[in-house]
Amino acid sequence: NADGSTIRGFVLTNFASSGIVILNGSDGNTVAGNYLGSIGANGQTTGTTIGTYGILVQGANNTIGGNTAADRNLLAGTGLDAIRISNNGSNLGADNNTVQGNWVGLLPDGVTTVASGGTGITAYSNTQNNRIGGLGAGEGNWIVRTHNSGIALTGAQGTVVQGNRMGTDLAGTADFGLNQSGIYLDGGTSNSLIQGNVSAFSKSEGGIVLASTAGTGNSLLGNVVYSNFVANLPLAAAITVIPIVVMVIYLLIARRFGAFEHV
Repeated sequence: NADGSTIRGFVLTNFASSGIVILNGSDGNTVAGNYLGSIGANGQTTGTTIGTYGILVQGANNTIGGNTAADRNLLAGTGLDAIRISNNGSNLGADNNTVQGNWVGLLPDGVTTVASGGTGITAYSNTQNNRIGGLGAGEGNWIVRTHNSGIALTGAQGTVVQGNRMGTDLAGTADFGLNQSGIYLDGGTSNSLIQGNVSAFSKSEGGIVLASTAGTGNSLLGNVVYSNFVANLPLAAAITVIPIVVMVIYLLIARRFGAFEHV
């Protein structure tokens, strides 16, 4: 039983499988201050990587990263998802984990980017009440250059996704875009809170996407979405367009009934 362990300060690369795995039943662990994937000990790019997941979490109440520079994990060049929270088959229990302050697809300088396969951070397979990011200083994850979405919730329940930055630099102007959407919900994902995130420069699908298979009770509040490819006019565009249309209709009706005659 490895409950309550701390994994800190490792440089992990050249693995055929995952870099760090927290198995079902291993709870209350901390993973902080590690480099995983194509990042060397001095913060340089390497010619090696990790074949599948950077960090795979199947236990409960684990903390991945933190709100300080010393606690953040840097993951770049992984073959699949950089950080994945997922139940192990029928063994449930990957619940109440916190993933905060990590950088995906970036070197320590915060400028050099390295493409990764898969998704930045995933909560998958009926996981419950996990937290990705936060609204406090340093709690949001920074995710760029992923092959799939920045953050994906697939069959996840009660997930809080707050304060994350995807697809751009800290100034919000550079195109560090994702290959797909910034945040993607599907597979019956329900009762999620998506709040205060920035999603920019996605190359397909849009900034925030609720697929037709997404569940109910998902809330989207105060997100900043811009410069995303929206060929199908998904939610990212609707968030911008719908309020404008409603206001125009309101003004036309008001004018029809003489609201502006004495102005």
